[in-house]
Amino acid sequence: MGNYTDAIGLYQRALEVFSTTVGDDHPKAALVHTNLGDCFRKLHSGDEADDHYQIARAINEAHGVREEVAWNDNCRALLALTRGDARLATTLLNSALDEFVRLFGEGHPKVAQVQQNLGICAKIGGRYEEALALYHSAADTNAAHDDAIELAENFHNMAIVHLYLGDAHAAFSHQSRALALAATLGSDAHAKTATYRER
Repeated sequence: MGNYTDAIGLYQRALEVFSTTVGDDHPKAALVHTNLGDCFRKLHSGDEADDHYQIARAINEAHGVREEVAWNDNCRALLALTRGDARLATTLLNSALDEFVRLFGEGHPKVAQVQQNLGICAKIGGRYEEALALYHSAADTNAAHDDAIELAENFHNMAIVHLYLGDAHAAFSHQSRALALAATLGSDAHAKTATYRER
């Protein structure tokens, strides 16, 4: 937590600098607000996180930076999930997904990230087949882009859903693939590797 606290101080200092140089409503300031939102979210300070995400989104909307508007929606969705509001998260994620698909087309890594998060929402809602379809779509994209970290997470999440469906064989198969990919990253200490081993 100390690292996030230190980062908050640095980001707040950056906002002070931008205020006197490019202005409070510049896209660079929006990026700092997004980063501050991430820090506060990880420190479980939800209200402060949401404030910064909404400021960032308003700035990006005003400047027509659609990619960042979509990313702000994705970030707010992650915050909503930590608060147990999967309905709001799903609404925000669908908005982000539509925008990323419009900007980049299907098969883009950011589309895959949003699909992964939508899969989590579907899993929480007990819509397991929908969750699997979203995870598989994200996995196809991540495999095409050789993103072993994200692909391992996709397989890990598939394993969890298969457990909920009572298919231990499929769960073991996907979890094994997640661990095998994590091992190729060269560090058993990787945070996501630890998560795969725990569940």
